[in-house]
Amino acid sequence: VHRLVGALELEGLVTAPAVGRVQLGIELARLGIAARRGLRESARPFLLRLHRELGETVDLSVLDGTAARFIDQIAAPHRLRAVSAIDERFPLHCTANGKALLAAMPDRDVIAHLPARLPALTRATIASRSTLLVELARVRSEGFAVDREEHTEGISAVGAAIFDSRGDVAAAISIPVPTQRFAGN
Repeated sequence: VHRLVGALELEGLVTAPAVGRVQLGIELARLGIAARRGLRESARPFLLRLHRELGETVDLSVLDGTAARFIDQIAAPHRLRAVSAIDERFPLHCTANGKALLAAMPDRDVIAHLPARLPALTRATIASRSTLLVELARVRSEGFAVDREEHTEGISAVGAAIFDSRGDVAAAISIPVPTQRFAGN
């Protein structure tokens, strides 16, 4: 074990203080950033195509603990548009991208990614775990998630999970739209 830890430490994957526990090293963070960059680059042509076809904002996000973290976005050209920032984190239980990510996992894993209490951010937010699990079953059945002003009043969205070559959820693509345009389509 000492030899393995020494080899990992030489690569910067762990740090081993003289006394105490081995900790993750800075190179693991760099590997994570590189993996996200690769995902962003592979998904970018699909984001561009959706953006051209719909003329709306298109987001790419990944699971980040109890949140969805935005890693790429193409903003809508409209003056009235829904835009968030890269690296911003949104809750999973009340967003289209978050619900798409949750629906891609078994219910036992869903519970582990939810906070103890689901905060109601608007009047439309699902704040009950049992109601959320029913919603996630619908998302699994239909293949897409919807946020109808659950996270932000005036903004609605549709989202879907995307999977890697092994069939594991890799990310979610979502399209947030001002509700007045969302409701009309």
